[in-house]
Amino acid sequence: QLHLPSCLRSRINHDSAAAATKDGDDPSIGFVLYLPTVNLRLEHNPAFAVACHAANHLNLPLVVLAVVCDDASHHTSSPVGSGGVVMTARRLAFTLQALSHACHQWSRHGAAVGVRVHGPKGARVPDHLTLASNATFVVTDESFVSPYTTITRRVKEACSKSKVPCVSVDGSTTVPPIQVLKRSRNPVSGEILCEGIPQKAYLWQNKTKHLRDAHLKAAMQGEFCAPELQIKLEDEDLFHTISGNKGSFTLAEKLAHLFPRRWKPTSLAKDSENQLLSLPSCPDIRPFTSGELNALFRNDDHYKNDEPIAAAAADQSTISEDSSRVPFYNFSMRWADRSVPPCEQTIGTYSCGMSRWNAFVQKGGLLRYGKE
Repeated sequence: QLHLPSCLRSRINHDSAAAATKDGDDPSIGFVLYLPTVNLRLEHNPAFAVACHAANHLNLPLVVLAVVCDDASHHTSSPVGSGGVVMTARRLAFTLQALSHACHQWSRHGAAVGVRVHGPKGARVPDHLTLASNATFVVTDESFVSPYTTITRRVKEACSKSKVPCVSVDGSTTVPPIQVLKRSRNPVSGEILCEGIPQKAYLWQNKTKHLRDAHLKAAMQGEFCAPELQIKLEDEDLFHTISGNKGSFTLAEKLAHLFPRRWKPTSLAKDSENQLLSLPSCPDIRPFTSGELNALFRNDDHYKNDEPIAAAAADQSTISEDSSRVPFYNFSMRWADRSVPPCEQTIGTYSCGMSRWNAFVQKGGLLRYGKE
């Protein structure tokens, strides 16, 4: 049982929690997994905070795997089934910009961080479900809209089959709906249904008014911020080879069998003394590390040499001539639908988002909204 502040605890959805450990497992060998979907930040992230609390409580390291799914990954559950396109180049670039900042901070906090970007060339293997099935405890963001609800549902299904405890944590609302609404389980699908949802925004505001101040105070007092991790991992530990040696093992060696084999280094050659190893390519086979994602944020020109992309960009009159100023421009134009290209006025990092918000407030905020 985790000892958590009351407001943080009220944000946890336990609808798929299972037994604390699987039969026959060594509780000292394992990891806590955090799968972020909508809360791509370190500060005031209740889900990441719960994951860190759980890791410290279980005396285990924390692994963060961010998964950016394309339309094909959702199959018929995606709106793309009705003719729409969800993962455009603009959306992919914006998401990766946000992740580049968040992943750097999660990694510095002591978690091993990877970023999977689903797309063509066989890059849709659901490694997040494999990790969820092998984890000791799983935390994910509580999501409310497609396609993120699809990811959350599939993670919880995988955890249920593997008897891995899994919780989702709400970091998107001021007052979490699960604290207010009555819930029941659909006897056929097993889906959790909420009752008493107001049809008007002002009715919801009135219904939650008595709880709002407590959550705002909790946020300002740092109750939604993550504690320091007691056991830390490096991003590269996710790719550690499975050791055949007997005797003492490092932490990375103990965990190596729990991470996907397809992420492991492959042999290039072997000289008289050493075996040369090479990591598989990313993001089609293994995930980006936080360092690799930050390097792409600064420069992704090696994805530029693609004639169809250049032709598509030339047809967009709204694109700046200096597209290199848009982080992940070249990567997203190659990896996602090109009909909606990235734009330079909306960069997805935390600092850029705060700058836009501060500028909005300084110009009058909602009082001036739509009047200029």
